[in-house]
Amino acid sequence: NTAMVIQLGDLVSNFDNLTQWGYTSDAFKVLDDAAVPNTVVGGNHDFDTATGAFSQYDAYFPPSRYANQVWTPNTATYGGYLGQNLFGPDPVDRRNMDNFALFSAGGRDFLVLNLEWETPQVTLDWAAKVLAAHPNRIAILSTHSFVQINGLRNTVPQRSGGIPAETVWNTFVSQQCSIKLVLNGHYHDGNLGEASRSDLNSCGQPVQQILTDYQDRANGGDGWLRYYTFSPSAGTMTATTYSPKLDQFETDADSSFTLPFDLSDP
Repeated sequence: NTAMVIQLGDLVSNFDNLTQWGYTSDAFKVLDDAAVPNTVVGGNHDFDTATGAFSQYDAYFPPSRYANQVWTPNTATYGGYLGQNLFGPDPVDRRNMDNFALFSAGGRDFLVLNLEWETPQVTLDWAAKVLAAHPNRIAILSTHSFVQINGLRNTVPQRSGGIPAETVWNTFVSQQCSIKLVLNGHYHDGNLGEASRSDLNSCGQPVQQILTDYQDRANGGDGWLRYYTFSPSAGTMTATTYSPKLDQFETDADSSFTLPFDLSDP
């Protein structure tokens, strides 16, 4: 009953290492072969952040890998990418570095918006068009860097031409009232890699923002992952953290929690 699998960036450690890309591609093929809806997004290790070039990413995770998928349930579909000219001419072609997907679950319609690490303004302009074209969907923003371990958002850009998370919140997320959840990775320090915060958007509605990053833990993370269960009747979202490798749940307050989540139409 998995409605959508969302990846949070850093598919590889070194963007020019084709062996790493092969391993990651094979891992995601497990989901593809099982027809499980899934998406990816570009993290700072997935492309040349100095130039923006992403040829290796595009070779292994191009739009065609997703556009041709038939997922279960069939209400989940790949939506498109920046450069496809879906909403008029796009000034750049970032292909699957910036993309979106649609799915339905529990009688609600959702949109997953994937924006590359420290997204530049041109990407935010495209993202606004995506959301405007789907006004009745609950939007989930997946981007590599947003909430830090201390619960704060970065205020200083780390990428030339990139926009830090605090500015993305102020100028974009808080102004797009269909975005009710932001998911990110990137930040880690030993076993630390979980944090969350909630802020009101311009419509006075809470936006949950959650960091999940296990890459610094033993054995490259021991397979820890996070899944969320939504309850329309209760208006909640429950987080569960689990390692299929260890067959073990993590139950501390940062790993197992329930948050208010309004599932009415945006």
